[in-house]
Amino acid sequence: MNLWRRPQSLPNFRTRWRWVALLGLLLALPPPMNVSAKEPDPRGVRFFAFDSFRKFKKEPGEEPGESILLSPEISARMPWDELIVSWNADAPPGTYLQIEARALMTNRVTKYYNLGRWSADPGRHPRESVLNQKDEDGDVKTDTLVLRQPAGRFQLRLTLGGDGKVKPRVKFVGVSLRDSSVTPTPLPANRAAWGATRHFFPSAMRRFSNT
Repeated sequence: MNLWRRPQSLPNFRTRWRWVALLGLLLALPPPMNVSAKEPDPRGVRFFAFDSFRKFKKEPGEEPGESILLSPEISARMPWDELIVSWNADAPPGTYLQIEARALMTNRVTKYYNLGRWSADPGRHPRESVLNQKDEDGDVKTDTLVLRQPAGRFQLRLTLGGDGKVKPRVKFVGVSLRDSSVTPTPLPANRAAWGATRHFFPSAMRRFSNT
């Protein structure tokens, strides 16, 4: 089916010339001083994705056979007071994974809050959220770290353990940050997408269903 529609009439030469001159003038103008491409508007939320952990520091854990992956201190480039971590990992039987995060404020560093324990064998290694973590800096509400005051950076700590030499393999970690004091205004509709047709290929569907 042909989705392209021919316009009813074409503008005359004089009209087209005026449009070309106007476009050239707009391109020649400097950008507004209050707009910076390097500082996108986070709208009170930001997402960080990690699929490589080469910059994480590896060190032994407290229990025999444990390994710890410690992230560098990561700048959020915005104030935040809520944090959620998600992950994708291969956890063979007998292995477990623990996810922790802490906030780095201008005047203090919080403790590491436990955001979840994961295991393919919950009978041996519980798969659970950790209760009673509340202190003067914040609390964990099920899977969300909620701070009493905003922070500007964060740090992750992943604990990998298991029976013998077998440990889980972390493939992806995502961190969602939110500034609860921000109420973003609705974005305008993308009118360029109206009336367009997009195809979702089966290969892409299989790829996303396996993540």
